[in-house]
Amino acid sequence: KDFDNNDFQSKLKSYSKVIWYEIESEKDAIEIFTRINMGKIPLTNAELIKALFLNSSNFPNSKSEEIRLRQLEIASEWDRIEYLLQNEELWYFINNSENELPTRIEHIFNIMKNIEGVQNGNDQYSTFRFFSKKFKTNTKNEIDNNWKEIKRIFQTIEEWFSDRELYHKVGFLITSGEKITDLLIDVKSSQKNDFKKLLDLKISEKIKCNNLEGLEYGDGRIKNILLLHNIQTMLSNKNETSRFPFDRFKKENWDIEHIHAIATEMPKNKQHRIDWLNNSKEYINDDEKLTSSISDFVSSYDEKIKENPESFDELANSVLEYYSKKSHIETDINDLSNLVLLDSGTNRSYKNAVFPAKRKTIINKEKEGTFIPVCTKNVFLKYYTPDLEQMTFWDESDRKYYFENINTTLYQ
Repeated sequence: KDFDNNDFQSKLKSYSKVIWYEIESEKDAIEIFTRINMGKIPLTNAELIKALFLNSSNFPNSKSEEIRLRQLEIASEWDRIEYLLQNEELWYFINNSENELPTRIEHIFNIMKNIEGVQNGNDQYSTFRFFSKKFKTNTKNEIDNNWKEIKRIFQTIEEWFSDRELYHKVGFLITSGEKITDLLIDVKSSQKNDFKKLLDLKISEKIKCNNLEGLEYGDGRIKNILLLHNIQTMLSNKNETSRFPFDRFKKENWDIEHIHAIATEMPKNKQHRIDWLNNSKEYINDDEKLTSSISDFVSSYDEKIKENPESFDELANSVLEYYSKKSHIETDINDLSNLVLLDSGTNRSYKNAVFPAKRKTIINKEKEGTFIPVCTKNVFLKYYTPDLEQMTFWDESDRKYYFENINTTLYQ
């Protein structure tokens, strides 16, 4: 039906109601307006953009049945995209933080705006204005072309997500700070094999290091190196179908943990200290004097601390000295050979425990169904050490073979 401007104006004048507030001149009109409208549910970018796509005036010269079917088609595809984006594995594959948008499809609209490099502000409705400006012509081709681009972007993400190699490589790059916008621009202008080569080049830049042995705890590259070590280890097994859980990596705040305990991370409160000493004592079988000192300290903790506030630190240093001597370690080890990735929950349960106590924790966590990164599990089960002599200490030989595996997996 053709638009009747006279009829529209007649109905607008006859049936429209305006709420008018008269305020005193000295009052703040904006403050009053804000207070009156507080609690009202605002329209989201996605709702406004959906109205643009489904507006019947965007389908000129089309029959009403054709318009209805096209609207149903777009609405159905819209719902499918939103439904799939609710999958946390997919969401955290392309994002490094939890969703703060009312609907997740809005993220795809933001990506399209960023791909086109449009700078129209960063306010709440900037993305809506981007699409509104596009649809000024009110043509069916404009609607179809823009919706096809939205689908192309999402279908590309779906392809990456379903392809095991692309999933891990793209996922690593996004996790390490690469913008998905740049990757989508790259893939649009590349053949699949060329795109994979480009991904490899970008990945190598993320872990570029001229002196791997010199990297120490605190260097920003270490987390990327440990993350990629896990990913590449999984990818190298062509018969394996498991995938690295980027959602858990990001939601559970995985971080870097020392394998052999260091003195600067000792527990601070009473119960944690007692637990740490008891766990450490369990694996000391050839130093009766030290185990007696631990038992004596634990049984009279308050008295010992009152007599000497530094008494725990002194005893803890003796324990660490025992384990370090057994591990042939003279100083705190902060290089790659003594570092792994672990989720914050398991990390906290360590309280910087000695190696065998950490190993026990890892095994129990995995029995409970906690995901343990493959390389972290390999470390505590000592799979990197070919000539295994003991499971109690993380010694020089263990560190050597672990470091060699990192170097070989990532750089050779």
